[in-house]
Amino acid sequence: MPFIPPYLLPRNKLFINGVNFASAGAGALVETRKGSVIDLQTQLGYFKNISRVLREKLGDTEAEALLSKAIYLFSVGGNDYLFPFQTNSSVLYTYSIEQFVGQEIYEVGGRKFGFPSLWPLGCAPFSRTREPDGENNCFGPLTPYVDLHNIEISKVLQKLFQGRAGSMLWQWTLQRNFSCGGRRGVTEYYLCDNVSEYVLFDSSHPTERAYELLAQLAWSGEPSLTGSYNLKALFES
Repeated sequence: MPFIPPYLLPRNKLFINGVNFASAGAGALVETRKGSVIDLQTQLGYFKNISRVLREKLGDTEAEALLSKAIYLFSVGGNDYLFPFQTNSSVLYTYSIEQFVGQEIYEVGGRKFGFPSLWPLGCAPFSRTREPDGENNCFGPLTPYVDLHNIEISKVLQKLFQGRAGSMLWQWTLQRNFSCGGRRGVTEYYLCDNVSEYVLFDSSHPTERAYELLAQLAWSGEPSLTGSYNLKALFES
C-alpha cells in the first residue's frame, strides 16, 4: 500500500488511500503544549473537512462506503499526563477526549476504530530521571493515572462502539538518554552498533525493530492483547 501522507502536506489532495493527522507531542486536550502542536479536536476538524471533500468528489454513496470501511487509529493521551509533570502544573485530567472525538467520527461515518492503551509511562527512562539519583525506580506519581486511563477508556469505548474498539497494551524495556543528537541539553550521546537489539531508540521512542514487533501484535495478536478485534479482523470485516 502507498505511504499514508500527512494531512498538511502541500498539494496533498488525494485521501482515498488514507491520511495522517498526527502531531508530535500533541495530546487529546487543547491545553497540552498549546500553540506548538495540533490538538486532537483540531485534527477532528481536519477529518470532517476530508469527509466533505470525499462526498464532493465521489458522491455520498461511495464516500459513505469508503468512510465506513476505513480504519481509524488513535495513539494519543500519554502527553496529557506527562505534560503537567514536565511543567510543574498541579492540574491533571482524568477524563478522555478520545470518547468525544470517536463519537464525532462515528457520526460522520466511521465504524472501525483502534485505540492502543497507554504504556507504563512512569517506567520510561525520561520519567525515571525524576526519581532520586541512584534509584532505578519507575516514577510513581504517574502510574495511578495511566492505570485509571486504561481501565476507564476500555470501558467507555466498548460501550460506545459496542465492542469494536480493541484495547492493546504492551510492556517495553528501557533505555535512558533523551538528547536528540545533542540538541536537548545533553551534549553527549552515542549510537548503538546494532539498534535492532534494543527496544527504545532514546528515552521514549521505540526502535524500528520494536515497532515492527508491536505492529505484528496489533495486526494478528490474540484477544488477550488486542481486545475484541485485532487490526487484521477489522480490515477483513
